[in-house]
Amino acid sequence: MRGFAIVAHVFAPHIWKLYTQKELIIDTEFLVKARKQFQFLVNSYGFKEINSSGFELNYAKTTIQVRVEGINWGLNSRVAFGTTTDNFEDYDLFDIIPYYCCFKIKLKPNIGQLEQLPILSSLINAYARPVLCEDISSFIFAKAQQEKRAKQFRALI
Repeated sequence: MRGFAIVAHVFAPHIWKLYTQKELIIDTEFLVKARKQFQFLVNSYGFKEINSSGFELNYAKTTIQVRVEGINWGLNSRVAFGTTTDNFEDYDLFDIIPYYCCFKIKLKPNIGQLEQLPILSSLINAYARPVLCEDISSFIFAKAQQEKRAKQFRALI
């Protein structure tokens, strides 16, 4: 057992270093791609990037905040909306879209996190423009969708 402790002591710092460098590369790649895909929020709608971190870009203007995030340990991307108040409501794009159009998205495409970003960007630009123009009427509908899912989940437990 002593041999294992010595090996772990010698190699663990190097393994950690490799892991964090890998994460840094993924981190940077996500941020670069996400900023490129969502630049239209800045250029066309007057948003500013605020308080972003490794796997999360936040854009805000007067009353609306948009969050673009990498989720599921790099498997998926997500877009959420909320107000610029202290409590970000975190309404998912897929709960906002059905309020403005006639379809509901049930499954995300079976593609990687970075490949999802242009799709999410297009969906926002096509179906969530009112939110980008600070119309929060869809938030009531999105909250109801969240509560419905929570109730269904609790029924399963």
